[in-house]
Amino acid sequence: MLLMRSGCSNCGCPIWEDSNFCVTCGHDLTAALSSPEQGTDWEQRVIYSTVCFYCQSLVPSRAAFCPDCGDPAAPWGAMFDAAFGDYRDPDGAPRELVFPVYIACDESEPMANNGGIDVINAALPELHATIAADPLANEQTRICAIAFAEDAEVLVPLAHAADLDRIPGVRASGPCNYGEAFRMLKALIEQDVATLLADGYRVRRPLVFFITGGEPRDSDWRERHSELTDRDSNQHYPIFCAFGVDGADVETIKQLGTYAAFIGEQGVTPAVALREIIPRMWVT
Repeated sequence: MLLMRSGCSNCGCPIWEDSNFCVTCGHDLTAALSSPEQGTDWEQRVIYSTVCFYCQSLVPSRAAFCPDCGDPAAPWGAMFDAAFGDYRDPDGAPRELVFPVYIACDESEPMANNGGIDVINAALPELHATIAADPLANEQTRICAIAFAEDAEVLVPLAHAADLDRIPGVRASGPCNYGEAFRMLKALIEQDVATLLADGYRVRRPLVFFITGGEPRDSDWRERHSELTDRDSNQHYPIFCAFGVDGADVETIKQLGTYAAFIGEQGVTPAVALREIIPRMWVT
């Protein structure tokens, strides 16, 4: 189940749930939104936004212009085309494009009680296989996996998806501390992007896929989350997708997902969620 999006009752294009108007057709969204009763199963259909090239604001798919700056909207998936690094090397040859994906796994004690540890351990090989199954994703994607509870640790340093045999599993231990995960992700992304640029690659904006039970114990996690995802203060802010296991606190998951937020209900697994994201990364 995808949170945070709905559809315009006039043209059917995706919009944020708290929007007052549709940026595609201008329809007043104080009227009833599209619903399953009107013929669209919004709980099973995942809808995404792109990001404006110029102001980096979220732009609903199919929108004609950016609602914040008015710039003509980028094509579907174009948010992933805005890359760090020059397009061509000094000899004029196009640089190879790399897409860093960071899988963050909550291995705190509550995840043992809600079945989340089993979900993650089943999901990790499926997530790897999902990327490997898409030829373009498999070619361009670099995967890093971290686990966090009271502290955070790197399970797999950033590596070519095709070069990974497996991603190690997790086991429950200790309280849930989001802040440690966000601090580690921020440091890793800055380091990895710098390394990739130095090696001559262009780098797409990184994606964080954050799997959790939604029960953080650190009171300042929102500040640490903002330090990671804020577009004004962090040049390398990632596209952040949150996946809450079945029973996770919905409000927490919605606050985490700056791009998309999923809840593991009705057969939606982390791999299912990622399979909805991956094809849209290279749509033009």
